[in-house]
Amino acid sequence: MADAMTDVSQNPFQPCREQLQEQYLQCLRHLDDVPHILFDDKLLIRAVLTYTPNQKLLQRFSSLTIEEVADLCEVSYWGLKNLRCSDSTDSTVLGHGYRFNPQTKEPLPVEAVLPGGKLIFAPPLPPLGVSTLPALSIHTPLPQPEGILDQPRSTSIDALALERQQGRCAVLNLDFFQRDRPWDTAHLFPYSALSNEDSETTWAFLAVFLGERLYEHLSTTLSSCLHTCGNEITLEEFFCRKFDMGWFSLQPLSLVPGTDGHFLDVKLHMEVPLHLLYEYSWQIDDPKYQCALTTSGKCYITEEGQVERRCLRNDAIRYLIPDEVIRLSTPDPEQLPLPSTMLLWWRLSIWRLLGAAGLRETTSLSDIDSKISTTKSPCLRLALTEVEMLIRKATKVTGMTMTTLTIHRDPASAW
Repeated sequence: MADAMTDVSQNPFQPCREQLQEQYLQCLRHLDDVPHILFDDKLLIRAVLTYTPNQKLLQRFSSLTIEEVADLCEVSYWGLKNLRCSDSTDSTVLGHGYRFNPQTKEPLPVEAVLPGGKLIFAPPLPPLGVSTLPALSIHTPLPQPEGILDQPRSTSIDALALERQQGRCAVLNLDFFQRDRPWDTAHLFPYSALSNEDSETTWAFLAVFLGERLYEHLSTTLSSCLHTCGNEITLEEFFCRKFDMGWFSLQPLSLVPGTDGHFLDVKLHMEVPLHLLYEYSWQIDDPKYQCALTTSGKCYITEEGQVERRCLRNDAIRYLIPDEVIRLSTPDPEQLPLPSTMLLWWRLSIWRLLGAAGLRETTSLSDIDSKISTTKSPCLRLALTEVEMLIRKATKVTGMTMTTLTIHRDPASAW
C-alpha cells in the first residue's frame, strides 16, 4: 500500500543528528560519563542517539539520570530484539525479569537459585519505560494501532501478494511455478512484534525513538495495511530468509500511477557483502570459460556471450546487483496494494539501527534471546566503526572536542 506522501524517495525516519549536531555530541559525552552502564549497552544507546529522528530525545537526553539512562537502555534493547524477530507467528521474548500469566495477564514471579541451591521467587520488575517516558514528556498509556491484534492473520493475504506479483519473485523476477521454485512471504513489519509479552515495551521504544508525530504516522500505517499485502513481499524462499535477516532492503524511489496499474520503483540496498547471498560459487580451471557452476555442474552464459560469474541455489540464472532499480507493480492498487513505502523505509531504518547497535544476526534469527557482547563479532566491529565515523564527522563540523568518547580496542583495557 503506497502511502500518501509527497515524495516517496524521502526517508520519513531521517536521523535528526545533522540538524542538532551540538546536542548530539553533548548526548554522547553525557552517555560516556554515566557510570555503571556496560560498554555494549552504551554502544546500543549510541546507536539509538545516532539514528533517532526524534529531536526531543537529543534535546533532553543530557538531563537524564543514571536510572533513566538504564531504563532507556532496557527499553531499547528489548524493543529492538522484539522488532528483529521477523517471522509471522507469535513469539515470546523473555529475559527482562518477568513473565505474564496468560489468563490473568498479571506478572509472574521469577525463579532464582541462591548459592547453596535454595529456590526463591524474586519480585517482578516494574514495566520498562516507567522513568524514561515521563522524562521525555511522553504521555502514557501510549496510543496503539486500533484493531491490529483483534484481526487474525489470514493465509489468503499471502496468496494476494503472490497474485499481485503474478507468481514471481519481487527481487529475482523468477517464475515460481514455471521453475518449480519454493517461495515465501516476507513481512515488512512483523506480526510477532505486536503479539507477545514484550509488545508493551516495543511500543514504548517506538515512542521514544520516533517521537509523537512519527509514532502516530507509523501507528496509522499499521492500522491500515498490517493485514494486507501492503505489508508483504513474495520472494524466493532462500532470499526471503535473507530479507527477514536484514541482509538487504528495498529503498523506495518513485511511485508511478498508470492507466493499467500502479508502479513502485525501489533500489536494492545491500547490508552485507554480496557474496554472502550465494550458496554456491565455483569456477572452471580453464580461464577462457571461468563461470559459476551449480550443484549439478552446469554453467550459464548470457545472450551476449558473457559468463555469469555467480549463481543462486537450485540452478537460478539471475543474480543480484547492488543499487539495482527494481519495479514492483500491481494491476489493482485497491484490492492488491503495493508494498507500503512507509514500511519499506521503516524496515531499512530499523535494520541500519540494529547493525549499528551490534544486534544484527549474520546467520539466523531463530535464537531471539542471544545478545552480542563481544568484539569478536563482525557485527559489533562494524557497529563500532560506523558510530565512530559519525562521531568524528559531527566533531569535525562543530569543532567540539570529544576526548571522553575514545573507544578502546585493546581487549585488556576495554573488556
